[in-house]
Amino acid sequence: MFQANFLGASILAVGNNVNNTSGLSSFGTGGNNNGGSGTIYLDISPYMTPAYTSNGGLPGLVDALNSLLCGGQLSTAAKSQIVSYASTLGYTTPTALQMRDRVRAVVHLVTSSPNPLPNSTWFCLT
Repeated sequence: MFQANFLGASILAVGNNVNNTSGLSSFGTGGNNNGGSGTIYLDISPYMTPAYTSNGGLPGLVDALNSLLCGGQLSTAAKSQIVSYASTLGYTTPTALQMRDRVRAVVHLVTSSPNPLPNSTWFCLT
């Protein structure tokens, strides 16, 4: 349950680039946007680039987050479905909001994938 709360709060956090400690999670410094002092959240800012969020870059985004969050354990079918869904999300210029939404969707789908994973891969919810 605590993992789900961490992930949920992380994915939905605003101001995702405050005090990045590891490229994966960060500690908030307070204010309305990041839940207060000491809050831990997922830093998705390194992935909010056109190289990762364009339709052509989505497979690379899924692969990168699969490696980071699931130890590369997602099946080819799961990765394909995640790319297919994320490519349906709006993407024009792109705007920061559109890039954020695509990265959040991919993080959510990667971490909630029903793929069977080894017990040592605690970060992905099965």
